[in-house]
This record gives sequence, structure tokens and C-alpha cells, in this order.
Amino acid sequence: MGISLAKRKEYGFTIVELLIVVVVIGVLAAIVVVAYNGITQSARNASVQSAVKQTANLFNAYLAKNGSYPTVAQYTCLSGYNSSGQCRYWSDTYYDRNTDLENALQTIGKIPDFPRDLHPTYYGLTLRYGANLTYKSSPARYALSWKVQGEAQDCGPGSVRLSDTTWVDAPYHSTGTYTHCFVLIHDPGS
Repeated sequence: MGISLAKRKEYGFTIVELLIVVVVIGVLAAIVVVAYNGITQSARNASVQSAVKQTANLFNAYLAKNGSYPTVAQYTCLSGYNSSGQCRYWSDTYYDRNTDLENALQTIGKIPDFPRDLHPTYYGLTLRYGANLTYKSSPARYALSWKVQGEAQDCGPGSVRLSDTTWVDAPYHSTGTYTHCFVLIHDPGS
């Protein structure tokens, strides 16, 4: 019996075929990660815009019922504060929670939760009051304010920025590595 020198068919993959599979899987994984990040960013933005709109509606309902807003300081932390009840607004500036304002608003409804993961350093939804501020020549003293990470991020519908003492329509107010967002709420003086 002789040994057959005929070539046997071998089964398996070559190194080139394995490398091609690894590259294809890597490309697909990268596409999935980018898509996932876009979806989570969109969901976070929708959550923020919903919280801002609900808060503005709460103030408007309070105004309709009582004819004015409760007394507020220049800056007041409304939601998304830290364990000390503060919003971090600037590098070393924190604004306190105003329980009198919260209690007054809660006679109308619940102040919505505000996500704390929009920016690693600045957090919270703040009510900004400026006695001399205007929008289109009318008093516009009340604005909701928050910050998000990244330059030129869209703050959503109705967003404005401050130019001296006048609010102007703008999709964002960019300040370097973050975007400062403002949305006006109805001013009882207008």
C-alpha cells in the first residue's frame, strides 16, 4: 500500500481572512458606538428641553393664578442642584436653592427634575432675574439658564442670548468649551 501524495483538502481560515473579519467587526462596532452616542445625546437634549419647557409653564401658570411671580433673587437654583442645594454657575459661584420659591411654585405643580450630567463642572437649572433686561423693547427680566458641555450646542426652541441689557434670539450663547443656554419666561411687566 503506497502513501498517496495527493493533496488533501484542508479546512480553516487563512490569517488574511481572519484579519478581514476583525476589521469588518471593528468598523461595525465604531458605527454602532457613534450612533449610540448620537441617540443618547438627542435623548438628553430632549429631556433638558422638556424640563425647561415644563418649568416655564409652571411659572406661567403661577403668574396666571396669582398675577405675579414670587419674589426672587438675581440668581436662584431651581433644579439639578448638588447635595448642598446649590447650582454651580461659574468657577467659584454657586447659587442657592430657594425653598420659598419652590413652595410657591409647588402650589401649582412639581418642579421638573433637571439632568446633572450636561456638564462636568457647571450644573443645575437657574432662574435669572435682571431688573433692567429687555427683549424687543419690552421688559424681559426672567430667564431660565443652564450650561452644556461643548461649544455652539443647540439650546432648543426659544433660546436667547444676552447682549448688554437686551435679550436677542440665538440658538445658543457659546463661551469657549461650553454653551450657556437661556430661555425667557413671560414677564408680568410686559
